[in-house]
Amino acid sequence: MPVLAAGTLGCAARADALDIGQVCDQTRLYIVSSMTDEALSGQEAGYREILYDVEDPVATITLNRPEVLNAWTDRMAYEVRHAVAAAEADPRVVGIVLTGAGRGFCAGADMKRLSAMSEGNYRAETLDDLPADPGDPSFGDDLHLGTYTYLMSVPKPVIAAINGPVAGMAVPIVLACDLRFMAEDAVLMTAFAQRGLIAEWGTSWM
Repeated sequence: MPVLAAGTLGCAARADALDIGQVCDQTRLYIVSSMTDEALSGQEAGYREILYDVEDPVATITLNRPEVLNAWTDRMAYEVRHAVAAAEADPRVVGIVLTGAGRGFCAGADMKRLSAMSEGNYRAETLDDLPADPGDPSFGDDLHLGTYTYLMSVPKPVIAAINGPVAGMAVPIVLACDLRFMAEDAVLMTAFAQRGLIAEWGTSWM
């Protein structure tokens, strides 16, 4: 799969440079560095729907529901938020990469979740075992406390490695990242204009 590979990104937090390799067909993003024993694993954190890896100086968060194109769930949202907070607090991490497993980045909201909402049976999942408050409060509540815009208040650069389609509510997630690198065949799509609706989650603004 051809990709537009990232080059070298300077980070004000450290003098180090962040070398991002190509996203391959397996959507794994390899960083030229050595793995440290101190890296937090997703298994240790109790993650079920994402993968979290630290290869000094980069933390990679991979949405990991490839059988449904990484459709977004409440659990995934909590896990991503927790992983971002862990990366932000880790002094070895200079940058954070967000990508997807399989052939897509994220298909948007999980259809079971949408069906439950339309039927009035939806119950939001809460994960008290994954408390997290990522981002800098000085950026203001609109960013720091936002559902997705908290990514914009994280002092470390957050980079979206878009390996495939990004749809629906996944669009504001990648737009909230500081940089986006897309595969040549990747697309971003929403249905708001076709339905005559105002774009949600600040998509029009971003």
